[in-house]
Amino acid sequence: MIHLSEVRYTYPKGGAEAIRGISLDVSLGETLFVLGHNGAGKSTMLRLFNGLLKPGSGTVTVDGTDTREVRPAQLSRTVGLVFQNPDAQLFRDRVSEEVSFGAENGSGDDDATERHERAMALLDLESVADHNPYDLTLSWRKRVAIASVVAMGTPVLVLDEPTGGQDADGTRVLTDLISDTRRRGHGCVVVTHDVDLAFDCADRVVVLRDGKIHLEGSPMSVLGDPLLHLAGVEPSTMHQISGGIGLDPPARGVDELEEYLEGAGGRTP
Repeated sequence: MIHLSEVRYTYPKGGAEAIRGISLDVSLGETLFVLGHNGAGKSTMLRLFNGLLKPGSGTVTVDGTDTREVRPAQLSRTVGLVFQNPDAQLFRDRVSEEVSFGAENGSGDDDATERHERAMALLDLESVADHNPYDLTLSWRKRVAIASVVAMGTPVLVLDEPTGGQDADGTRVLTDLISDTRRRGHGCVVVTHDVDLAFDCADRVVVLRDGKIHLEGSPMSVLGDPLLHLAGVEPSTMHQISGGIGLDPPARGVDELEEYLEGAGGRTP
């Protein structure tokens, strides 16, 4: 659905090269997590996905269309991008109206009403439907911004740092959303610093370093790679705990870790 081939991008002001020869595919039915330290090129790459930025060299295609040849508004019906700062997207006086705007301007298979109701339920927004988004906390405003894009029904959903400022309940809602997106056969790209969320939810992980792909592969392989620290990323908690007790390969989750400890009689090697 999204294809990057040897893409480079340099910002006009200051001449900083943010993306340096990236080739990458994003497929339907896949959840891709993108990790890396601040300034690694993560947010720049997302803006290349839907034509907000055009590559300086190389090509970006969305569903076979070169992003240089169409306006971002056209691509937004295929790639729904939720910015890191929700206030850059919110403009209606009521939460329900904000989500309705996305539903009415979307292109999903369901009708607008169905998409609106589904997005409100997925992001657990029914209790604040009549609130002004700007009367809500940052974590709730992020949910509203996400719901407004989810309601569009785009084949690919792109989330930039969605867990920032979220509590445990908000993270649970996001986890459920990612699972639902995969189940519906849509693509999902998540830029985050939350390594444990990536371990739990990703099908594939890409780690950027200085505008290049540093590591790429399954969460199990990438999030315990000895070279991970070079990109300013820590191993997942499960990798760290498993390593600390000598469990190799690492446990895939808490249940598997508990089974191992019970089998060892509660003793670590």
